[in-house]
Amino acid sequence: FLHPDDVGRTMKFRERLRLGQEVPRFENRYRRHDGTYAWIQWNAVSFPQHSLLMAVGRDVTRQKEAERELRINERRFRMLAENARDVIFRYRVVPKPACEFISPSVLSVTGYAQREFYSDPHLFRAVVFADDQSLLDEATDPGKVASDSAVVRCLRKDGRLIWLEQRGVRIKDSDGQLVAIEGVVRDVTEREEAMRALQRSREDVLMAQHETEDIL
Repeated sequence: FLHPDDVGRTMKFRERLRLGQEVPRFENRYRRHDGTYAWIQWNAVSFPQHSLLMAVGRDVTRQKEAERELRINERRFRMLAENARDVIFRYRVVPKPACEFISPSVLSVTGYAQREFYSDPHLFRAVVFADDQSLLDEATDPGKVASDSAVVRCLRKDGRLIWLEQRGVRIKDSDGQLVAIEGVVRDVTEREEAMRALQRSREDVLMAQHETEDIL
């Protein structure tokens, strides 16, 4: 009833037990009556002097399937994150602030490499304009209500001004304590510059109207 791919490993496992060697937990697949396979986790001990082997097997099929699904989802997430234009991040708040993950696109957006954010958990705050840092404080202060998004001014590594929009989700533990921030950062420089150019145009038009009225 052993899965063909597990026969060799299982025979080695039994041989080590027969020789009285200590063997950590062992897993293999057994064919069920319906033809499907179940993962069995074994805890075993041998008594060579009595030619006796005692073992307890536990069905861990659901656990293995859950682990497999998790690995698939992680690979999908990594693929999406590595190819996304926006910056995807996870920032840990406790027990010690740290950047746990940040996607490679952060280099093209900010000019700083991933390793720089991993080595300096305060780097993102450092590049944000001082007048806009209060918006970041609201996102990490448990006593405040965080907005859905925050638009802040930043300096790229090359000194160029950019506008970044951060959308974050608070991650809390079972006690309601904030433990991490997960979210997306998007470069909205073109949008913000266009909005401000439009606002300046409107102000110029209003000023021209007032001057015309004064002349009339």
